[in-house]
Amino acid sequence: MKNKKEILLMVLIVFTVLLLLYFIGWLFIGGKRIKADLNNDYKERLIEKYSIEGITYDDIISFEYISFNRDSAYVLKLRKDDTVGKIINNNQHIQRKEKLKPFGFPYPNERFIPHHTEEICCFYDEKYYYLSVSSGGSDFVWGIRDLFWDQK
Repeated sequence: MKNKKEILLMVLIVFTVLLLLYFIGWLFIGGKRIKADLNNDYKERLIEKYSIEGITYDDIISFEYISFNRDSAYVLKLRKDDTVGKIINNNQHIQRKEKLKPFGFPYPNERFIPHHTEEICCFYDEKYYYLSVSSGGSDFVWGIRDLFWDQK
């Protein structure tokens, strides 16, 4: 009997250490999320910067700065409907459209980081579109980045 208790205790200790390492990693690598305060004037500026004229203020859900490891992105979250879909499909700055991963491994912020794009990557799920731009890239991206930090 003592052998089973020792094994169970060792498994519990290993699990606790792994869980602790995961949370320490989340703190240093997993990233952060900073939300912008949205008012109608700010939403109008977002519509202009992202070149998504025709979208209403109610379609804009949030605007966030998201970081993961050494990467970061600015993500505009939009309600998903046919009108917004048509506007997004006609946007010349959107270089990729991808289905959003159901979860990010090892940390959730990873799934919003665009890869292989100079301007906008559009992620989508059943309810929302996520227009994501990396912190580097073209002058178009720099305008969005500056808009976020000017508001803070």
